[in-house]
Amino acid sequence: MVFWPYRATSARRKETQASIKSQGWPYGKDMPVANIPSGSSLFARVDVDQGMLPAPPLSSRLGGSDRRRDIMQPILLARAAYLILFIDVLRKLGAPVDRELCRAGLPSGCEEQPDAYIPMLPALRFIGRMERSEGIEDLGAEAAQRVSMALLDGRTAVAIDRAPTLHAALRLACRGSCRESPQLRVWTAAHGHHLRLCSRFAGSWPSSGLRHAQWLQNAVLAMIVGRFAGAGWCPRAMAFEAGFTPGREVSRQFSRTRLLTGRPATWIELSASLLGEPQQRTGPRGQTRPRGAPAVAEPDFPVSLKLALQAYLGEGGPTVDLAAELAGTSVRTLQRRLKHLGASYSGIVGQARFERAARLLEDPAIKVTEVAYAVGYDDAAHFCRAFRRMAGKSPREFRRDRA
Repeated sequence: MVFWPYRATSARRKETQASIKSQGWPYGKDMPVANIPSGSSLFARVDVDQGMLPAPPLSSRLGGSDRRRDIMQPILLARAAYLILFIDVLRKLGAPVDRELCRAGLPSGCEEQPDAYIPMLPALRFIGRMERSEGIEDLGAEAAQRVSMALLDGRTAVAIDRAPTLHAALRLACRGSCRESPQLRVWTAAHGHHLRLCSRFAGSWPSSGLRHAQWLQNAVLAMIVGRFAGAGWCPRAMAFEAGFTPGREVSRQFSRTRLLTGRPATWIELSASLLGEPQQRTGPRGQTRPRGAPAVAEPDFPVSLKLALQAYLGEGGPTVDLAAELAGTSVRTLQRRLKHLGASYSGIVGQARFERAARLLEDPAIKVTEVAYAVGYDDAAHFCRAFRRMAGKSPREFRRDRA
């Protein structure tokens, strides 16, 4: 984790400083600097209330006049498992989930592939629309009640399950956050005798639209702490970037926790004395789970588009119109900017199909024909030819070599 001390000497210093401050990032010669390698202490003394946050990616630091016109912001992604929590709540209420998923442009088969990445902004619009139409006070708070270790990526869940202390588990949670969402950052900040577990999405996103996601960000961290602090533990305080007023029912459910909104980051607060607590086992240790989503930290636009399209492969070949909609632009602009980046839409779809197929082929119980259909091919022979062009070997040869 690096806190970035920017000392500009160019003629555009004032413009860049204004751009940085407008996004809530620290600036100035007196700001603290901490460079914490992965093998050293996890914690840095930072006051979150004063807006001290980790350095944003380079694309977020550039002023508008300095940003390349053909650079597109990556698509905000998250594992489909988080949307499934909301879908479960809505199905129990008898809401027309399937119709609204189609209306929102979300993959209809997302409930069968929890580790696939889906675009977050359409998902959040779907959640907000369902919350209003069903008259739910706060759908994010309802979904947060269902958070469990089964929600996490398989590798992260197994690692946390084996962690000897809360300190070790939090290190693993910080490192594994990019598997839950490639843009999600999780870090810790000391606050007096307490500790704040903070999270934030890299990039510039409307914080009000992320309210439902922020409930899950806090709930996951609270669930991890609860495995060490005990089942009755709850955070002293819980903060959200989004500015909203918690409803009466939500305030009752979280009566022991102070709810704060409109903050620079999303976080929960706990006593620092809990860091050395051992895990209170509730089941067998070291259970194995299937491999989860690929770890991709801060993907560029083509990579984020490839990850987003993988969830739509089972519905046939995703069209370029769908890709433009996910990117929030026109088809012509999308193709022009991909060409500027040295990529093409057909190439991205081919890579998405290959990577998805390679993961499915690792499971010997799935037939090659089923893999072909799962990645959008109507003909298994066509799939085998396309796979051989990418891998230099047939799907069966690839499976045998990987085994």
